[in-house]
Amino acid sequence: MQSFKRILVVIEHDKVNKSNFAVQRGVELAKKDNASLTLMTVIPHPKKLVADLVGVISEEELIDKFKNMRESELSALADTFRDEIAVQTVTSVGREFIETIRQVVLGDHDLLIKMARVEETGFDSSDFHLMRKCPQPVWLVKSRKTKPKKLLAAIDLSLEKEQEGKQLNARIMDLSLSLASAYSADIEILSCWSIYGESSLRSGGFFRFSDEQMNDLINKEEQANLQKQNDFIARYTDTNIIGHVRKGDPTIVIPEFVNSNEVDILVMGTVARTGIPGLLIGNTSETILNKMSTSVLTLKPVDFQSIIT
Repeated sequence: MQSFKRILVVIEHDKVNKSNFAVQRGVELAKKDNASLTLMTVIPHPKKLVADLVGVISEEELIDKFKNMRESELSALADTFRDEIAVQTVTSVGREFIETIRQVVLGDHDLLIKMARVEETGFDSSDFHLMRKCPQPVWLVKSRKTKPKKLLAAIDLSLEKEQEGKQLNARIMDLSLSLASAYSADIEILSCWSIYGESSLRSGGFFRFSDEQMNDLINKEEQANLQKQNDFIARYTDTNIIGHVRKGDPTIVIPEFVNSNEVDILVMGTVARTGIPGLLIGNTSETILNKMSTSVLTLKPVDFQSIIT
């Protein structure tokens, strides 16, 4: 299981308080892993000074005042945890996702936690920027529960054919097991499968399978995927992992499963080199995430490098 060393919690600039669920999750993990915690807030540039302030205060002076105020608030918040964990604060000015990723890289953080922007389902564009471009795992917290009770790891078994895919699946499981251990939560995995060209095989104009042939093919593929998942789970001894194998499009199957099974955190991969088939890339992962009403932890292959530095 992965243990964290340097956790970064990003707090919206106007929501610096102890009741922030991202702060609570960060403190809990820092205590468990004896990790350092950095509390960060990003102050946006004012697009335009209101007319009443023109000639009274400059944009630079206004930003400085806001920065000093937020630094004071962050410091006061950090003081409430200093006796329990190593905690520091960072205040930055600019676009939130850019400054956040820059801090992840410069501070060598191994986990980013942030409250998701208020959306009934899905995530806003700034949150998607973090999930696409941040080199380290991103935990976007939506749940208001005191602690998560059920984690679901989305494991693409087709990736096991490639070394990079194996590594990504292993990272997903390591993170899932770490969180499950931290919160004494249940952990389950979900894998999807489908028959390539099934509709054409059933009703192709020049070539088609009989119903009996299709049923036989589907049964064999289902059993093969069940065995693959059992073999995957068997790698993790001394754990109680419940596996689920579902036939269908992951953009439909995963959200339906999450939303109907009281899942508190979905752990999934988001990008990889295009040489690996079947990985959730771009529109596919965003289609899934836009249907989510729960917290998600997303991660990328170990050699992913952000273009933001």
